[in-house]
Amino acid sequence: MESPLNNMGADGMRSSADGKTPQEVIDASRIDFGVAVTGYLHQAEMEGLSLVGRIYFDDKDRFRNGRLIRTSDVSEFRERHGLLLAVTLTRSVYVLICPDSILSGLSKGNENAHRANC
Repeated sequence: MESPLNNMGADGMRSSADGKTPQEVIDASRIDFGVAVTGYLHQAEMEGLSLVGRIYFDDKDRFRNGRLIRTSDVSEFRERHGLLLAVTLTRSVYVLICPDSILSGLSKGNENAHRANC
């Protein structure tokens, strides 16, 4: 299991421990969303009421970077800094990076939405 410091660079900013973390995930991890972020889900897709995607920077140290996970059921979506946040019934908050087209459509009304090269 990774220690919480594995994802922190010398400057205190998050960095990739394995060198394979997508750059858009690293960039998003440096944003202050104003809420405690549980993790960053890359290429998340809805499956039923939950999300499936690759987790990065899991704050509870349950999963290594890049592992495919399924979240608890999602209770709401929020948009912050042009990115979509998913809040689950268990109060976890995931930042969605390069979500599938259905989820991307939830933030289309925002002209300032983050447009990562996914």
